[in-house]
Amino acid sequence: MKNVNSIIFAAIILILLVGCKKKSDPPAASDSNNGFTRNGVFYSTPNGVYIHEGDSLFGFMFYSGSISFDHVNQCWVGKGNATEISELISHSVQNHFPNGNYVFRNEGGTGFFDDAGTAINYSFDSDSGYMEYCVRGDLSIIPTGTRHEITYTFHNEDSILVTGKFTGNLQDITSWVTKKNRHK
Repeated sequence: MKNVNSIIFAAIILILLVGCKKKSDPPAASDSNNGFTRNGVFYSTPNGVYIHEGDSLFGFMFYSGSISFDHVNQCWVGKGNATEISELISHSVQNHFPNGNYVFRNEGGTGFFDDAGTAINYSFDSDSGYMEYCVRGDLSIIPTGTRHEITYTFHNEDSILVTGKFTGNLQDITSWVTKKNRHK
């Protein structure tokens, strides 16, 4: 009887573990050269997503394949490289997506973004690793059909120049975040 209970318990645990496994959406098709360079070292960020937070408010995340979005807990998980740009207020929206040139400014405003940063070997699970924030910079967004070319230059807190780009399809994750906000 003890063996039967052990087998049943093991089967329940196995079912729970398999049921809890999260399958991420496949990464958006992108250019294999996507990433950023800091101090002459290239950090790959081949995946890209965006969020449309309002009429003209957008945010972006470019990240390595070891990072993913946990739909259940509504947060990023994993460890790797990433670039985050948020609070971009678009002066030109084409097909529900911003285009044009933008400049970093703490106060934000139309034509500006007021939050950006880069992460190197950063753990989103434990909120630890190397993360630095933009203190001045610019970015350019050029749409070409369903693909986008986004180039950026940041001067981070340590005054080191970071340059980067993303070329490819960006996955819209607006509904992922909005779902959480509706249930607050």
